[in-house]
Amino acid sequence: IINSLIFPALMAVNLVLFRLNAIDFKTKIDIFSNNNSAKHLSENTDPNDFKIKEELLKLMTVEKIYTHAGLSIGQLSGYMKIKEYKLRLIINNQLNFNNFSQFLNMYRIKEAENKLLHTDSSIFSIAVDVGYTSLSSFHKAFKDEHQITPKVYRILFRRSQIEAAKKEFLNKSKMEPS
Repeated sequence: IINSLIFPALMAVNLVLFRLNAIDFKTKIDIFSNNNSAKHLSENTDPNDFKIKEELLKLMTVEKIYTHAGLSIGQLSGYMKIKEYKLRLIINNQLNFNNFSQFLNMYRIKEAENKLLHTDSSIFSIAVDVGYTSLSSFHKAFKDEHQITPKVYRILFRRSQIEAAKKEFLNKSKMEPS
């Protein structure tokens, strides 16, 4: 009986944490969007910074440059043909991240979440696909974000998806005339 009570409690806690992280992610994405970007430009901002920010976001969302293993801010700034300090300023001041690693991990972890829930790929394969060079660095970044390991995340959220599908099926079955 105790085990049957612990799992739903853990599930509820993790769902709350997941929703809080999703809200935080949505807030950051809203900050990135064109609609809100003008609000985040200060008077001291170089007008070219907006173009650099847009190019950076395109590289991350469209080209998924974050999947390049071992990507560093130096490599990214070289790829973008801008000075490293300029890229740091944009990531820190305009996009509101503490550092490049936090910025990079946000994209990698969101991609990993999707792959964990919608593929049967191994956790190691997912880690490599999203740009991590080792399983331990992936585990650390993932656990820092979700307070659970990728394996537990996959198990919990797939079970919750199955439970939701079962409830929906049972509700539809009850509504249909016999």
